[in-house]
Amino acid sequence: MWCDQWCDTNSFIVRWSSEETIIPYICPTDNKLHRYFIDFKVTIKQPDGSTKTYLIEIKPLKYTNPPKFPGRRTQKYIAESYGFVKNQAKWSAAKNYAKDRGWEFELITEKEELLINYYINTNRPSRWSSIDAFMHRHSAYYWEKNKIVVH
Repeated sequence: MWCDQWCDTNSFIVRWSSEETIIPYICPTDNKLHRYFIDFKVTIKQPDGSTKTYLIEIKPLKYTNPPKFPGRRTQKYIAESYGFVKNQAKWSAAKNYAKDRGWEFELITEKEELLINYYINTNRPSRWSSIDAFMHRHSAYYWEKNKIVVH
């Protein structure tokens, strides 16, 4: 996965883990307590020497939007609706969990993932892509001329 490679190869990553952070949440479909294993927890060194921690979830774009109603309540539509509601509960809990600790929660879809994979595999900057915006938004580090630079 691109995030493993990105974390392993960048010196501004202080520490990272995959599926080790467990966030409790109540799913509205059954009103029971569940455990959400976030995809990545990444701590980034900031230019001033401080650190910033992000909880990162990687999901297909189709799971971030409610399913389209097909005209009747099919089993597929019902299952997708339950999945969407469950994901919303997870992400809400993750946002609150991160906020309580002074961290940030980020949801990344395949759109950003494809851009990141392209950049990693070609070593070419994608100056006007959403990953530039992501990197710039989340730290003073971002891609420029085949390397990470600090601004």
